[in-house]
Amino acid sequence: MSDLLRLCDLHVTFPGRSLFGRRAAPVQAVRGVDLTVAPGETVGLVGESGCGKSTLGRTAVRLIRPTRGQVLFEGRDIGAMSSRQLRPLRPRFQMVFQDPYSSLDPSMSVLDSLAEPLRVHTGDGLAERAARVAAALGQVGLDERHLYRYPHEFSGGQRQRLALARAMILDPRLIVADEATSALDVSTQNQILMLLRALQRERGVALLFISHNLLAVRHVAARVAVMYLGRVVETGPTARVFAAPAHPYTRALLAAVPGAARRRQSGVRVASPVGELPSPVAPPAGCPFHTRCPLVLDRCRVEMPAAVPVDGGGHVSCHLQTDGPVLGGRPLPASLAAGVGPGTASG
Repeated sequence: MSDLLRLCDLHVTFPGRSLFGRRAAPVQAVRGVDLTVAPGETVGLVGESGCGKSTLGRTAVRLIRPTRGQVLFEGRDIGAMSSRQLRPLRPRFQMVFQDPYSSLDPSMSVLDSLAEPLRVHTGDGLAERAARVAAALGQVGLDERHLYRYPHEFSGGQRQRLALARAMILDPRLIVADEATSALDVSTQNQILMLLRALQRERGVALLFISHNLLAVRHVAARVAVMYLGRVVETGPTARVFAAPAHPYTRALLAAVPGAARRRQSGVRVASPVGELPSPVAPPAGCPFHTRCPLVLDRCRVEMPAAVPVDGGGHVSCHLQTDGPVLGGRPLPASLAAGVGPGTASG
């Protein structure tokens, strides 16, 4: 099966700005990422705040133009297209943002807000647009009574349902959901996750699900990519990544999940990362994680690790796969992993 979305050696760099508008060093938000999403597949993208995952998601739907590399959608490089060239493709990939209130125009009714993409991208008349909006509301668990209400009249969960309805109304092939459940309470999060899975099954849409919530990712994603400081450090089937994480950073993230079954089963305590996430303005040489890795080797400080296959599927970028104790995603010996308790992952 050919890839629906393929990111090839993707780089996104923003011009640096200091106080009073003076020039500063550029921010290297995304650095050399390769990632694929197949038709109908759900890929989870996880990592700490500031790792570049939201920038990656926005670049995947060309809300941000890449600095270097390719964004191939259905085999076409949308990263190099002009706005005019992109326009006929826009309905085929959509994005759902973290804050549905800020992504919905407060001055527009539900009918007007959801009908706007149809007005721009289709030749539907008023009656056809209204019918499609009503149908879209039904698919997300709302009804026609909400057509003439405004965003401030809805709860956070209802607004996120509206955002999903608007994203789905043009029948896209790909949706990028950027922290789409993080602003909601746990009960509402579960409802939105179930809705996402149901919509995907019914419509066959592919989903790039960006989240710091590993349990949510485990619930919806078939495959996971772990991002750190602008780079993807591990990919693989969700079951393999959660059962046998191959990168020390992935292990630290999973160790922070309350009551992680993996810790209970293995009895291994995973060493916590040391210090804070480095600045993307001046990322460290070599492996991006070496400044915080409790298992760092001399080689890690000077040489970027290549992505190598992992037993059970996927790839990992870590010198420990060839020079150290982590082989094929198998657990670390207790003598190396013990000592420091589980760390905490930040969103």
